Amino acid sequence: PPNVGNGALDQNTLLAIQAFWQLQNATRLGVDQQLAFYQNIDTATHRDPDGTTTTSFYAQIFLNPVVAAVAPDPDLTALPTGGVISDPNLGDHLPAIQAALGISAADAATLFALTDGTLTLSNLSLLYRISTLAVASKFSISGLLSVAGLLDPTAATPAAAVALLFASPAATLAFLTQAKNVQQSGVPPDALTYLLTAPSASILGGWATTTQMT
Repeated sequence: PPNVGNGALDQNTLLAIQAFWQLQNATRLGVDQQLAFYQNIDTATHRDPDGTTTTSFYAQIFLNPVVAAVAPDPDLTALPTGGVISDPNLGDHLPAIQAALGISAADAATLFALTDGTLTLSNLSLLYRISTLAVASKFSISGLLSVAGLLDPTAATPAAAVALLFASPAATLAFLTQAKNVQQSGVPPDALTYLLTAPSASILGGWATTTQMT
């Protein structure tokens, strides 16, 4: 991926690979799982050294038998091969996406709001990487977005703030360190938002958190 090696073998790439390896140690994710932090989920099958063919990472997530049994979705099957998508509305595929990513309807709504609302590989990859990093950082999805916003208060949107967490393996690794510090402080993300965000129009009228602390 461009933000890991960008097709070149030089000092910067070696440093990025080292950070990628350190991040793997922190997340315990496989290479294909972690690569999806920095590029679209891999849809290709691969051949192992012993000659066996592996299932694509996309199929492992969205086309596995459990998802197919709980929420069969022909469009998710067609997507990686460039097939015709009969329903491009991302929200209409909620049951299958929930089953594949193991997220609640509320978390799915939060994640969908970060996209343009269409069923694309790029959007599914975004949902995957944020939900996976939330688990790795031991934050809720809303908590992760709150902390991302605090780390970059100049970001125009939550999507822009969270994108910086995936700018490089080093950036993701730094975030996990920051997440650990936040958790060790014992101060929840919503309280941090309250403490570190200046009041809007007036202290009495506009300074509130998502849990309505005023």
